[in-house]
Amino acid sequence: MTTTDEEVDPVNMSSLPRVGSVMRHFKGGVYRVVGHAFHTENEEMLVLYRCTSGPATLWARPLAMFNDSVNGTAVPRFRLLETPQDTDDDPLGEDVQRL
Repeated sequence: MTTTDEEVDPVNMSSLPRVGSVMRHFKGGVYRVVGHAFHTENEEMLVLYRCTSGPATLWARPLAMFNDSVNGTAVPRFRLLETPQDTDDDPLGEDVQRL
């Protein structure tokens, strides 16, 4: 199944964290957003991120969960610490916008 412009929710596209953003997880870890992807089974938008210290494990989390609060509280799952400077170094972001 191929994703088209009509199938991508523009609200979700505007809520994508920018590649290069540094975020703090509510449990204290600090992560850098490295890209975005679509889930192969349901085409749900995923956020790809890596820990900024320790092993460079790649993590993927659904966008809705990434942007959500923790267990219905007012505590955000991720809090923005640093925004990348404006740059065109986001080939994944360009690909997502073209889909």
